[in-house]
Amino acid sequence: MPGPRERNQNRAVPAGWRCTVPLLRSPGLVPKMSDTFRDFHRFTVPDQSVRTGTEAISAVLDLLAESERLTAEQRQGILKALQDRETLGSTGIGRGLAVPHAKYSGLAQLIGAVANFQPM
Repeated sequence: MPGPRERNQNRAVPAGWRCTVPLLRSPGLVPKMSDTFRDFHRFTVPDQSVRTGTEAISAVLDLLAESERLTAEQRQGILKALQDRETLGSTGIGRGLAVPHAKYSGLAQLIGAVANFQPM
């Protein structure tokens, strides 16, 4: 029987799925309320090739890297942190909504994103 990570990572992503990554932060960083959502991004992903939660998270991280909010090294580290967090328990809420989140020491500030995956 597959563990929680394998079950969650291979789950199909329905059309219109939303992926949020609201709290990517350094473990010791305690933000002020006024700074919490200063670096928040919204994306629409018109790509039917996204089929799993891992692919959806990767797509959001790619968009953050393209917008120069993350370096390639940070992107890889954050992807691993998000996958490690998912092994503790699913961040999926249901009906295509998930709130993946993680701590990552390579960031100086919070970064958040919401993505809406639209069928083409």
